[in-house]
Amino acid sequence: MQGFFKWSGLAVFGVVALVVAAYCVSRWMPMPAEDKKALAWLSAPRAASGSNGFAALWSLPVDIAVADAERLLAEDVAQFAALPAWSGEGEAPVHTSPLASYPRLDTGGDDKTLCKAGQPNCLAQVRARLEELTPVMASRAAITARIAALDDYDHFRSPFPARPDTPIPSYRPLMQGLVAHAYTFVRGDRQAGLRGVCRIGSIARKLVASGDMLLGGVVGASLMDTSGALFAEMLAELP
Repeated sequence: MQGFFKWSGLAVFGVVALVVAAYCVSRWMPMPAEDKKALAWLSAPRAASGSNGFAALWSLPVDIAVADAERLLAEDVAQFAALPAWSGEGEAPVHTSPLASYPRLDTGGDDKTLCKAGQPNCLAQVRARLEELTPVMASRAAITARIAALDDYDHFRSPFPARPDTPIPSYRPLMQGLVAHAYTFVRGDRQAGLRGVCRIGSIARKLVASGDMLLGGVVGASLMDTSGALFAEMLAELP
């Protein structure tokens, strides 16, 4: 039995030694030029063409013109870049966005239980709360229009430095926008409801394609699924 354990230990030691040796050799060997090129290509950020709607997305819940948001975003990026990067230990540096001093547009009633990702029967839920949603949708008319305008942009690339504490925009109004289009459809304007859901799906696709923020891509993918499901529900009710 002792001989078995002895040879087993030697075999394990030999395998570990081979693995360590192979790792060291691979580290010491120079990387071929073609491999270096391929690695640099994979690591380089993808160039985005067309108009960037990040300022419009960033200021979506706030009552401010997009032109002013562009100026404030540049100030916000400069202020944030001047702060020391948070290491993950202790308290993060305090960063207050200039948008905090502007009134918000998304202060209407709560509809977060409607048209959620992976939850079917959005139209049925909206019908069940139609009268309750009427004043909520009226209060959100401005932000619904701002969401629709996001589809005029080609991508949503963040100008903030890539850091663990990088500020992220609020994506919640986009999901709430689906409720507004479901409400419009249920109230009888079916074409407007369909067009609105298609716009949300297009915005979601651009969020995914922007590819510079993990959360934006996750939200975009979820929004694509939810808008697609709602679109299918709407089509099922058409003649």
